[in-house]
Amino acid sequence: MKLFARVSFDDVTVGDIADAADMTPAAVYYHFAGKEQILLEGTQLFSSELVKLARQGLDDAIPVADLMTMLLEHIRQRKTSASVFFINSAGMNLALEAHRKTVRADLADLFADAARAGRPKVAAAEAGVMGAALVSLLEVSAVATLGRDRAVKGLGVRGLPTVVADLVKRIVGP
Repeated sequence: MKLFARVSFDDVTVGDIADAADMTPAAVYYHFAGKEQILLEGTQLFSSELVKLARQGLDDAIPVADLMTMLLEHIRQRKTSASVFFINSAGMNLALEAHRKTVRADLADLFADAARAGRPKVAAAEAGVMGAALVSLLEVSAVATLGRDRAVKGLGVRGLPTVVADLVKRIVGP
């Protein structure tokens, strides 16, 4: 994942991966079909942790704004894998995009459930829209944090989650 975070996918070779893992290219091919599978499995590992954390937050009845802050901190702490998932692998191949779509749908469902838990009278369709909006907010915030864009430079790494939490409250309510 460190290689994929630093160097474009096309520039990473199985030989590079083998060197980084103290293996031979033959040993890498014994375990993986190629670098595409390595990238997919690495992003699956990161995203499964992210979804698991979101699900745990929902199970623990953590307010949605706090849950979003937790997820952003998780992303910040796993910068290498998060950069590969949110930035470097976007549009890479069909299998990876299918996986990213599944992760988005899982997170949208979890966020919709969290919104409905906080506001039981909200319609399922409205909660679905809130879930989709929160996934978009998470992705944009993750890219801003990882890429240290203008928002992060202006607000600071610690200030962005506060603004994001305020936006979450505006989307789903207190």
